[in-house]
Amino acid sequence: MALSKPYTPGTARGAKLAALLVDEGTALVRKILEDEIQKMNPPSLREQLMKHKEYLYRNHVFKKQGKNHRANLNPGQKKTLYPPNGMIICNVVTMMIPVCNIPDTAQGFDISLLELLLKVLVWLELGRGAPYSGERDRLRRFRKANYGHISGMELSEDDFNRLWQELTEILVALGGERNKISERLNSIVDPEQEAEYFTLLDQLYKEDMEVKDLARGGSLRQLKKFDPAETIEDLIRNNYTLLRKRLQVEKLIPHFIERRLLDFPEDKQVAMSKTTTPGKAEALLELLIQKGTCTTEEFVEILKKGDHQHVADQLKRTDTHSKTTKVCEDLNLHLGEVYTNPQLQRRDGRERFQDTDTIVSLADIYHTSIGVDSQASSVVRKVRVEGDPGIGKSCSCQKLAYDWASGKLDRFKVVFFLEMRHIAGKVQDEIFEQLLPKDTKNTPDHLWSYIQENEDDVLFILDGLDELSQAAREVTDVVDLIQGKILRNCRVLVTSRPYHCVVDLEKCHQFYKIVGYSRENSEMFIHKYFSSSPESASKLIKELHSNSNLSEIVVNPLNNVLICVVWEDNNNELPSGKDDLYRDIVDSVAKRFCKKRSIAIEGDKLPPHIEEALRGLEKLSWEGLEQEQLQFNIDEITKKYQETADNMLNMGLLTRDYSFSRIKRTYYCAFLHKTFQEYMAARYISGLVMDGSSREQGMKCVCRLFGMSDAIVDNRGMVMSCQRKYKEKFAAGYVSDVHATAMALSKPSSPDPVYTPDSAETIEDLIRKNYTLLRKRLQVEKLIPHFIERKLLDFPEDKQVAMSKTTAPGKAEALLELLTQKGTCTPEEFVEILKKGDHRHVADQLKRTGTHSKTTKGPSDLTDDVIDCLKDLYATEYAHVRPLPWCEDFNLHLGEVFTNLQLQYKDGRGRFQNTETIVSLADIYSTIASEGEDEISQVNVRSDVRKVRVEGDPGIGKSCSCQKLAYDWASGKLDRFKVVFFLEMRHLAGKIKDEIFEQLLPKDAKNTPDQLWSYIQENQDDVLFILDGLDELSQAAREATDVVDLIQGKILRNCHVLVTSRPYHCVKDLEKCHQFYKIVGYSRKNSLVFIHKYFSNSPESASKLINQLYSNRNLSKIIVNPLNNVLICVVWEDNNKNLPSYKDELYRDIVHSVAKRFCKKRDPDMEVEGDQLTPDVEDALRNLGKLSWEGLEQDQLQFNIEEITKKYGTTADNMLNMGLLTRDYSFSRIKRTCYCTFLHKKFQEYMAARYISGLVVDGSSREEGMKCVCRLFGMSDDTVENRELIITCYRKYREVQNWLLLILGENSRPLFEKFAKELSKAQTDEDREVLSCLCILWLGTSCAGGKMAEIVAHCLSQHATNNVYNFDDNKEDLRFYHDDHFNWCVGLAHVLTYQKELPVSHGTSVIQHLTVNCPLVRASQEKLDVLENALSDYDAMRSVTFLGTGIDTCSLRTYIPRCGTESVIIHSKGVVNYLSLLSTLEQLSAVARIEHVTAEFFISIDANPGERHIEFSEFDRLLARMIKRHTRLRSLRLMICCLMTMRKDTKAKIFSNLTATLQSISEHTRLEVVDFKFPGECDLAIIEDASECAENQHETINVEPMVHKLTECVKKNKVLKKLRLRWRSSCIKGNRNKMYVYHGDCSSQALSNLCSAIRENRTLETLVVEGMLSHTECRAEMISELIRNKPSNYKELSITFSNSHAQSLKQGLVLQANDKVTSISYKDRLMYSKQV
Repeated sequence: MALSKPYTPGTARGAKLAALLVDEGTALVRKILEDEIQKMNPPSLREQLMKHKEYLYRNHVFKKQGKNHRANLNPGQKKTLYPPNGMIICNVVTMMIPVCNIPDTAQGFDISLLELLLKVLVWLELGRGAPYSGERDRLRRFRKANYGHISGMELSEDDFNRLWQELTEILVALGGERNKISERLNSIVDPEQEAEYFTLLDQLYKEDMEVKDLARGGSLRQLKKFDPAETIEDLIRNNYTLLRKRLQVEKLIPHFIERRLLDFPEDKQVAMSKTTTPGKAEALLELLIQKGTCTTEEFVEILKKGDHQHVADQLKRTDTHSKTTKVCEDLNLHLGEVYTNPQLQRRDGRERFQDTDTIVSLADIYHTSIGVDSQASSVVRKVRVEGDPGIGKSCSCQKLAYDWASGKLDRFKVVFFLEMRHIAGKVQDEIFEQLLPKDTKNTPDHLWSYIQENEDDVLFILDGLDELSQAAREVTDVVDLIQGKILRNCRVLVTSRPYHCVVDLEKCHQFYKIVGYSRENSEMFIHKYFSSSPESASKLIKELHSNSNLSEIVVNPLNNVLICVVWEDNNNELPSGKDDLYRDIVDSVAKRFCKKRSIAIEGDKLPPHIEEALRGLEKLSWEGLEQEQLQFNIDEITKKYQETADNMLNMGLLTRDYSFSRIKRTYYCAFLHKTFQEYMAARYISGLVMDGSSREQGMKCVCRLFGMSDAIVDNRGMVMSCQRKYKEKFAAGYVSDVHATAMALSKPSSPDPVYTPDSAETIEDLIRKNYTLLRKRLQVEKLIPHFIERKLLDFPEDKQVAMSKTTAPGKAEALLELLTQKGTCTPEEFVEILKKGDHRHVADQLKRTGTHSKTTKGPSDLTDDVIDCLKDLYATEYAHVRPLPWCEDFNLHLGEVFTNLQLQYKDGRGRFQNTETIVSLADIYSTIASEGEDEISQVNVRSDVRKVRVEGDPGIGKSCSCQKLAYDWASGKLDRFKVVFFLEMRHLAGKIKDEIFEQLLPKDAKNTPDQLWSYIQENQDDVLFILDGLDELSQAAREATDVVDLIQGKILRNCHVLVTSRPYHCVKDLEKCHQFYKIVGYSRKNSLVFIHKYFSNSPESASKLINQLYSNRNLSKIIVNPLNNVLICVVWEDNNKNLPSYKDELYRDIVHSVAKRFCKKRDPDMEVEGDQLTPDVEDALRNLGKLSWEGLEQDQLQFNIEEITKKYGTTADNMLNMGLLTRDYSFSRIKRTCYCTFLHKKFQEYMAARYISGLVVDGSSREEGMKCVCRLFGMSDDTVENRELIITCYRKYREVQNWLLLILGENSRPLFEKFAKELSKAQTDEDREVLSCLCILWLGTSCAGGKMAEIVAHCLSQHATNNVYNFDDNKEDLRFYHDDHFNWCVGLAHVLTYQKELPVSHGTSVIQHLTVNCPLVRASQEKLDVLENALSDYDAMRSVTFLGTGIDTCSLRTYIPRCGTESVIIHSKGVVNYLSLLSTLEQLSAVARIEHVTAEFFISIDANPGERHIEFSEFDRLLARMIKRHTRLRSLRLMICCLMTMRKDTKAKIFSNLTATLQSISEHTRLEVVDFKFPGECDLAIIEDASECAENQHETINVEPMVHKLTECVKKNKVLKKLRLRWRSSCIKGNRNKMYVYHGDCSSQALSNLCSAIRENRTLETLVVEGMLSHTECRAEMISELIRNKPSNYKELSITFSNSHAQSLKQGLVLQANDKVTSISYKDRLMYSKQV
């Protein structure tokens, strides 16, 4: 019995609705089916079920309107139609006959099954769709949409009445009786029946969902259930080896014959004729494939009945079908047939996506990681894959699971494919919920235990993490799985849309991006899609190549499917126009939606309710764009559009997504692409305008679209705003049609046969094309009254203007100018006035631009006219370049000064590579043209490399290079092209066709835009467009132009295009370009060439400038930029042929040069003396500095020009036009704002520092200046310093701080006084050390640091250090830039120099301890020499500590005073070589007064020719010498770890024999502590094959001399208190994967003598000897005796033997190359393994 719900009024109302829906709805649909059965032959349901069993039960494909379809019955429905005992064997020949339990009536069928039978049987038998398709679809949608409402307990009376009325109308339309339905309204449903109706309704809903899921191709919901669409061929192919080996044909043949799946006796004879069991199995499988009548379900069932249950259990289960698109839920494509790999990119360590050579599918990620990169098996476990909607993420995941099930991914034992949108609980439970059948024998706990035990062999595929609901997030552990918090060693591949779930995925080890189809991929997919019709595929591909509108669309796999669908639905044709293409896509989507829901369509006319849904979508689009809305709340749509909402939401033009709210997650929908929304909006407006009844409403929309109003005065600002807001590229397609219709309605009844104006022609166009005729022929006196009468001219003002001229041509000119200025007169009105004003003879002679009587020029004439004009333009006006924005009169001839730039080419992996053959833009095409002599390569070049993208920083030479390219063509150096069009994007305002005339051709050109356009279309491969500065294209221009369509190949697909842009601008516009170059500026050679060209009239000036440039290290980076080369040349000229020495002086001179030239440009007669500028220009510079500083404080690099004008008033003009600012536009697509930026951020930082320095130096503004200084350096008036704020400001304003210190120079005393005050506030030693470090750095940065040192020296910490990392885990740490390390050295030299001069009685604390973090990079020797000189006689230093990775690259003598120090500590964080170790010992020997030495090294001995015969005897000798020389030495600690690569001829011995060292220790009179740790047996071994460990080499070392010296040391040295000698493992890599193990050996007598000496010593407190001797029983006994009876003075006594190889393995100190697992016991070795 069904469980009943608690009784409420809501459930009672719901039960009535459920009863009406189930009873009446089912009965009406059943009657429709029975009526249709009677029209069939034979008119029997049972006969029809038998006749079409292959489609209904076996799920075979049938054709419906040229498409493949399947019935997709679920197992329950199949059981209803074909009961298990529906066949019997009636005689010995196994003939089968139907029995009566196959139903002959539809009684008892639920409505879902009835609908399926109507869909399949009516089409198969009657060749048409079933009747009442629209009404039945409305019933199904009503059931689906209101299921939850009806089944709930809160159904209100109002909702009930509304739903009852809606359902009544549907049922009446299906043939129901209204009276009978009304009677049910007053009936009462029994409580027991209530439960049954709710249960039935629930079952219907689930069946609807199941059918929908099957129609979509399903998913890997059931690993042990077969996809109902899987063919027997798939199953056999995926399990062929298993079936061939295990099938016993004799047991199975009778079952196949019984079910008529094989013929008797023919097929039995064929199978049984084979002599071997595998042969019989092969024959049987081949028969089943050939016939194709057996379904996978029947095959499995026969296996089980035929005693092959064990085989059925081992079958590989697959999900073989992919839902290709939302709009075609019944379109199922087999993965093996149509799947095409999309392009994959992998993100490298620098956050850039690179194309992959070896990885072309998700499966390759795991194939590649095995055997190629052994680290992948242990580290790369979590893989993230992102991609745009429709790009192929889910299908690729499905294919990955399919590959595993097909045996192509045997890397894993188990693969779990989980869809995140269905997740509702823990992963453990979801595996069973989504993938496994209910009757599985395993429990979740058992399976989870298996997964935990086999983590490395398990792969989780998590598809669509962005679809995981917020409710699911709160209960699931899927994010823990991704982040390795559970099942850490399992492999996980997770997909998501870009920018979704970023935090969840940040721990993934690898990051891939699916970027869609390449051209080849797209073509491959099309061929697969049309595999049964190759000619259709070829024809479609050909159409695609010739249709420029589709170049971007085919990248997306979803769009490929859409195109194929449109192609099929459009009789194998594609539209040529963009609006036609989108119209056909929308119509195709709507028609397929109708067919999916069995809605009848008459011709091309859609049913009214579908048209209504489309109008609803159009209205939704327009309202959304007006409100800047791209996402729509589904609940709001449903509420607003009611019945129409379901069709709108499910038609296929909307996709669904979730909001990002973590509190209240809302279900949203959006159009497939914004372009679809824009198209639908334009379609909505055009529909209103075209319809006479709604034209008024439509024109209101048009006014809002174009910013027009009924006001008397026009609103230009509103028009421009609307131009920016609404893209024209879709709206114009329809609005132009609207305009043309309006013009057609306004035409006279008898149109003039001579002149027919173009619908888009303006009065300006007409006048321009006929100016000579009109100027000469017009009699203004006759025409003026007509223009005034029509209010096209104003009376009397305009009449006075026109009639004031004295000549007829003058009056005509004035009239034409007035008409052009006002623009209110249309060409039609102008022609009509001419005729009415007795000027018909003039009207008859007007040049025509319309479609009537159009004159067409020949191609040769066109070529001559255009090429002559363009070559003349490029050879004259474009032959000069103006490189400086503020120097308009500064023109340089290209042929005289142009110097080739360095170009880099972006390869297939996304990396820029230097080019060998391409040194100019012209070379790009020269190389292409000569690349392939053969036809194939020429075709490839012509078809593929047509769109070239060139990027570069501001001033790098993009425009100049483009100009040179056009100039070369005009000079005959680029004859590859017939025509070259050079268009500057900042001047673009309309269509390309018009801009060619506007920018390039004279007004009296003999050709029309249409004629030229036709020529271009016919000669596309011989035309090059150079589009310079796409980033400068205004938003208004974007809305009007088709330049982006040109770049993306949507128009003129086969033309060549070269487009330039700044980096990171217009990325989406340029992503379809075929090649990508970057201009990186001048090489040193290029720079020299340019300077010589610049000073061609004065070679001696060029040589002198070059000498200064390369003697000034501050200019090394600047000369890379061509603009900076020009700047330097200009400064050189303006500065009396001298360059400044310092960077601040250089920038100062550049700014002054810019300002002076600006003054000269404004007033050529003005004399500017020295550095004196006019007050208004000085004021503009100060305000630029203020703007810079305020911008940096707010992290602002762009500035709104309107805000600058408003804030700075009259000064703004000078600020904006001086030349230090460049103009740009914001990226807002809705409201585009004009911004300005500095030429480079360094200019902004310099100007900010210049502004602050001016405030500080000026006494009247010093207080304000010091406030800026405090904010700049993070200082305050608080009594306690804020270390974190100071560090933050250093990071944020480092460059400004450096500039300020350089600019102020000797005026920086107030700064350092403030620094000293801040130092005095330090509360802890750590704070003082950090602030001292920065203060020393600032002294080194300032050019007056020597003088400023006296201000802060007395406040500094006694511990000077540049190692300011991680003082406190809870506080910010300070990380220096490399240059700062060396400026710190200079600052320290200033401090030490000052402190050395202080008298002893001065009382100032001086620096006594020095810690130096040595970077890997080298400083200039000049700065190191400064510090070395300052330290040479500094006698107050007590300790020097060295840290870092670059100790081997810096000289210890630089940092250790020559007069010595008490303590030296060396902690190497990097790897040094053996020779550096020896050099360090020699340098330590030279240090005077040393008492304590501590050193730790990790050395690498790579057995190259110079190091193959190394012995540690040299190390022993140098160490002994150091000990002897340092008579004051009291402690010596030395730890050395070693990595050695051994080869066949290697004779290096890493075992350290310390005979000489022990001798020195025994003779030393002050040494109290000795602690050595040296290389010994094996610390870190690399074994490529662990199985060869048994072949390791062992070597015995005679250590008896060392034992004797140790014995002597213990006896003689009476001051030594601690002695530790440890020989630990070292890292050795053998040439044959073998370990080299050393064993120390000595006589028993020697060891006995050592033990005696140890017993007799009474001064030692600690003695540790480890690893010197190998283990023997005798030695072990002697040592044990010693330890048991150790003297009382020993606090620690330990002598241990070297470990055997087995012991070292047990300790986990072996590194195997196949898994890179490292286990190292101490910090330095771990650090080194990370570096490796």
